[in-house]
Amino acid sequence: MFPVVPDVSATVDPVPFGAPAIRVYTDRDGLPQNSINQVCFDAAGFLWIGTQDGAARYDGLRWTNVPMPNHFASNNVRAVCAAADGSVYFGTLGGGLNRFKKDRFVDSPLAADLPDSYALTVLERTTRSGSTELWVGTRKGLVRWADGTLTTLTTADGLPDNVVVHLFACLGDHGEDELWIATQG
Repeated sequence: MFPVVPDVSATVDPVPFGAPAIRVYTDRDGLPQNSINQVCFDAAGFLWIGTQDGAARYDGLRWTNVPMPNHFASNNVRAVCAAADGSVYFGTLGGGLNRFKKDRFVDSPLAADLPDSYALTVLERTTRSGSTELWVGTRKGLVRWADGTLTTLTTADGLPDNVVVHLFACLGDHGEDELWIATQG
């Protein structure tokens, strides 16, 4: 006698068994707001997000909200960048650039010198020569902070538009450092 096994091939969809798990988080789960502008991981493995009403860190169990220090000017976090030294940079729309390290906001080396209070994108990179650069895209150009020197690039320097909305660093075809810049125009 053989056991009777029902044919479930017609009733069970095998696709979900191989699909990655998807979990949706909202303000009911602890997010400061539901519109997420930016996401990144830091070196410790924490997930950081920027929303229209502040930032938050996820430790795998719970969200911890991080309101911007100048939240009356702007709590709208447009850019999030985890730095090699363990700090996290937040670019805001109207509140400038903020640096968070060891659970508190600390002075940022270039925040006061940005040409605009709209920090639209932030990127830290280590070049092949070993130097660290911090790049910030604003509505009034691209700012580079390296070796204690601040440089601002605009349309006068060859940018197609002064509004810099995204940055991407990579190695070029011949191993040279490249920075890709997305502007509004």
